[in-house]
Amino acid sequence: MKMKRHAARLGLLIAALLVLTALFGTGSALAEGTRVVDGADILTDYEEDLLLAQLDEISERQDFDILVLTTNSLDGKTAEAYADDFWDQNGYGYGADRDGAMFLISMEEDMYGQRDWHIGTSGYGITALTDYGMDKMADAMLPYLRQWDFYGAASTFAEMTDEYVTLARQGTPVDQGSEPKPDYPWYAALLAALGLGGVAGGAVTGGYRKELKTVYKHHYAEDYYVKDSFRLNRHTSRDLFLYRNVVRTPRPKVEHQDHGGHGGGSTIHTSGGGFTHGGHSGKF
Repeated sequence: MKMKRHAARLGLLIAALLVLTALFGTGSALAEGTRVVDGADILTDYEEDLLLAQLDEISERQDFDILVLTTNSLDGKTAEAYADDFWDQNGYGYGADRDGAMFLISMEEDMYGQRDWHIGTSGYGITALTDYGMDKMADAMLPYLRQWDFYGAASTFAEMTDEYVTLARQGTPVDQGSEPKPDYPWYAALLAALGLGGVAGGAVTGGYRKELKTVYKHHYAEDYYVKDSFRLNRHTSRDLFLYRNVVRTPRPKVEHQDHGGHGGGSTIHTSGGGFTHGGHSGKF
């Protein structure tokens, strides 16, 4: 009987250790294999396996959860609210700040036959994925979504998130005004253009100069004046102001566009569960 009780206790201890390892072994509050939730069944089994391996590798290397979620219905919510609730209620995110990002694809059609997508951020994801950065992500993913290549869109999201997190931790997040500069300064290109223009212009005008065989240079102004060719009668001549024509052109207004509301950064909001998130939504 003692041996049976010891075996039972040992089994319970092992089970408890396995649960703790699953919950806290990687620093994330989710068990392995749940970073791809294909509720709409729009990925093949092979695509799902490839995507899961990609997300797990990036998430564990970066200590930053990356989730891809698909659904057939938003349950009457906005894409933003649906994504936030799913993240909050299922314990995604690394560390106390629940660092991570997710990509939602909804196959539910609106009244215009369009579907929703949403990028959601949490914790350090709000810093790494700025509004401007998510605009760039959308530009890269939309062609895949419009062709119903959902794996391509999700894999692109994972790759760009990995890159953005790395850059942010290096102190250079992808944001407005952070576009890489060209390898050569602008003035070098300007000088090169002026040089080419000078060579081309010299070649053309040189040809014209060779054709002017009867034109000679005069050194004094009187050489160009023909005697008695101009006379002014001071008694009969006068200046008359005929008319005035004034054209007024309105100054064009300049429109400014801010990302994040203040020229950069991330726009944040509070989810129904009371957590802070960033995000970006769209249609396809």
